[in-house]
Amino acid sequence: MLAREEQPKHTVSRGSHVSEQVNEAPGRITLDIFLTEAIQVASKVFSSRNPHPFLFQLNESSASQPLWQTSTARISDSSVRNTRPLFVYPVAKRQGANPFGFVTLGRALNNDIVLPYPSVSKFHASLRALGGKWTITDADSVNGTGLDGVRLPSEKPAPIDSGMILELGGSLQFMFLGPSETWDHMKALSRQG
Repeated sequence: MLAREEQPKHTVSRGSHVSEQVNEAPGRITLDIFLTEAIQVASKVFSSRNPHPFLFQLNESSASQPLWQTSTARISDSSVRNTRPLFVYPVAKRQGANPFGFVTLGRALNNDIVLPYPSVSKFHASLRALGGKWTITDADSVNGTGLDGVRLPSEKPAPIDSGMILELGGSLQFMFLGPSETWDHMKALSRQG
């Protein structure tokens, strides 16, 4: 199992107030740690230890509103497939998150994938494995969910395949990769330096 950030801190601007530190994303893995650990093992070993997909965060939100207030920031550049990821999130149930039978994404700390950005709703979307295939469902979020540039209708599952770009809150982009594609991606990133 890969190391996760235990108590990550993030400076969040509070308007004209002094910035403060907040606990931001349990379960999130920095790219450097993930890369170091992933390439130390063979692809088959990595896939057997990590049988779930991963989300690679490709950009940061520029919104500076408090985390309790949802903002309406928008994506400024959609050409992110070749961007070096910032963070990695396992698409799996997180211990202590919630009892639901699917992987939840959102700003609230009880989500499986915690995304501490004001443009993300408290419960933004969910990912579910059905017969070996994955689906993404927008949870009627304020700023919506997109897949490869197409906005998804609320509460209607859409298939998500390895290599697709997931857009959350109109300002954040993630690449969805299966375990073997994740290892291949990490190997390619390690060669880039």
